[in-house]
Amino acid sequence: MDLFHCLIVSAELSRQEMLARAAIEGGWETVVCGDSRTALAYSRTMFLQLAIVDLDGQPAGDFDDLLEVLGPAKLLLLVCGNEGDTEEEIHVRQLGAWLYLPGVVESSDVSLLCTEARHIAQRLHAMGISVIARGTERASNQRRSVK
Repeated sequence: MDLFHCLIVSAELSRQEMLARAAIEGGWETVVCGDSRTALAYSRTMFLQLAIVDLDGQPAGDFDDLLEVLGPAKLLLLVCGNEGDTEEEIHVRQLGAWLYLPGVVESSDVSLLCTEARHIAQRLHAMGISVIARGTERASNQRRSVK
């Protein structure tokens, strides 16, 4: 496996771009979705090792269906949450998030973590541990947006 895929989900275009930039800087092929339903459909067609879900500024529960699928899956789940929302943090961690980041505003905040996630995914792959396998489609672009 020479490509490592990251699913990015955010309802806000500027945050989609910021998170995609961070993931690309961390060495990931990215697929960007603007809503939970599209992300769920796409997650079933790709091999994914990392998912970044942006909850910042979103109504509570908008991404619950997606988090309930991705949380228990064998992938690294990074959630950008609402600063000061301890209930959200507890809920996301109970669903199996690898990292919960409240109040992220800069790609540099996430870029280093994406690099670390890439190293983790590479080590797991080298040990023969599959992070997640869903479908058979492979990404061909550095960044793809799915509407």
